Amino acid sequence: MAKNSPQDLENREIFSANLNRLMSEKGIRQIDLHNSLDIPKSTITGYVKGRSLPTSGNVQKIADFLNVKKSDLDPRFQSEVTTVVKIDIPKNTISDEEFMALPPEERKAYIGEYLDAMSKALSSLSDTIANAGGVAADVTGEQLNKLTSSMLQALTNLNNIKNKD
Repeated sequence: MAKNSPQDLENREIFSANLNRLMSEKGIRQIDLHNSLDIPKSTITGYVKGRSLPTSGNVQKIADFLNVKKSDLDPRFQSEVTTVVKIDIPKNTISDEEFMALPPEERKAYIGEYLDAMSKALSSLSDTIANAGGVAADVTGEQLNKLTSSMLQALTNLNNIKNKD
């Protein structure tokens, strides 16, 4: 990767922000890093100001000193994690026409089973997201909130239909 590629510039900015945040949280000064890690002051300053990226060896030294993972400092060490969530959606779905042809009691039972299955699926998804600490996905938090709200609204509507019949 070129020294001043857009990715390199972004990585420097992220590393600098992470380093500054962690140093502030832990009450550590640049001179503390220099004295403890035998990294030149000018090099530490370059990291702090986002002018340079550390070698993997220096990232490890700094991470060890701060008692964090390398990936907490440097985005180059973040692994891409794919979480697969199995969602059991009822397989015995029927068409609208078939549904409306059912007697009211069977419609209630069908909706009840569907609501239970979808509630479990939503709960499973929610638990997975909560436990992941960070989800590697092509959706933003706002999109996920909209999806969740939409699913909850659909479940509420189904429940209302179930209770009307």
